[in-house]
Amino acid sequence: KDRAQALRLVPDPQPAEPPTTPPQAAEPEVEGAASETAPGRATVRVAGTIPPEAWNRFGRSILPKLQAGDGLSAEIELQVSVDGAVAGAIEADVRQAVQDMMLSDKLRVEREELPRSE
Repeated sequence: KDRAQALRLVPDPQPAEPPTTPPQAAEPEVEGAASETAPGRATVRVAGTIPPEAWNRFGRSILPKLQAGDGLSAEIELQVSVDGAVAGAIEADVRQAVQDMMLSDKLRVEREELPRSE
């Protein structure tokens, strides 16, 4: 029982490497302060860049708070630069995952060939 309780007190492990994104980019900007009260309706918008190590935490902590309102929408743009030899395989894998999630009508998977650097 003591061992189980001690395990519950262990903090979540931190990422091995510190985030490479500057702190201001890791914190999404929230428009509209909580202390502002105005009659009628208001829109709360979250905008900014989130480092990959914070994506899951963002989904667990921010999205549920926004679901209390009407018309929640989200747009996403992900991009990664990869070696040309594996680009086709990654594109196919992502395209298949999008189809498996039944989001083909909502998401585009695109590939852009970059000029060779010499």
